[in-house]
Amino acid sequence: MTDRFVPFNVRRLRIARSWSQVRLGQSAGLSQDAVSSIERGLWVSDDRLGAIAQALGVPFADLKQPLPDSEIVTVCLGRAPRRTAKAG
Repeated sequence: MTDRFVPFNVRRLRIARSWSQVRLGQSAGLSQDAVSSIERGLWVSDDRLGAIAQALGVPFADLKQPLPDSEIVTVCLGRAPRRTAKAG
């Protein structure tokens, strides 16, 4: 099993970009099946995770960061996180 936050973060970041698993896989040099496995929490090598992070344009460490509770529910439902307008 992979780091417990990786599946949520990969899915959250992919959905926020309106990317399919196929698109993320192509950008990372992986198959759609590999992306699906990562999002289901199956084991993933650091090399593959690094390719995912690079494709998503985020630091490797960001994929292992905890999510706020509100985003976990959103990611589980398969929706992009809501963006809030900044005051001012």
